[in-house]
Amino acid sequence: MGAAPAGFPFSSHDDWGYYVDAGHMVVPERPEPVVRVSTVQGDQRVSWECAAGLDHDVDGRHQNKFTFDVTVLVGSPTSKSGSVTATDMTAS
Repeated sequence: MGAAPAGFPFSSHDDWGYYVDAGHMVVPERPEPVVRVSTVQGDQRVSWECAAGLDHDVDGRHQNKFTFDVTVLVGSPTSKSGSVTATDMTAS
C-alpha cells in the first residue's frame, strides 16, 4: 500500500481506475456521437463519471474539434455529484 500524505486521516491509501472514451463518425462532416466512462476505486471512496455528447470537427480535421457533453458524476471527491454540462475546444 502507498503511504498517505502528512495529515491524511488514514495511514495508507491506494486507488486504481480507468478511463474509456469512444466515438464513431456516423455521417462524414456531421457531429460525431461520443461516450465516456471512468472510475476511481479506492480504500476510502468509489467514484464514477459517465458522459455522452457530440464532437464536431471544426475544419474537417479530427485534430481540431469542438465537444459538447453531459456528464453524470457519482461519488465525486469534490462532493459535487450530479450532472454537469460542458463544452471544450481542442486543437493540435
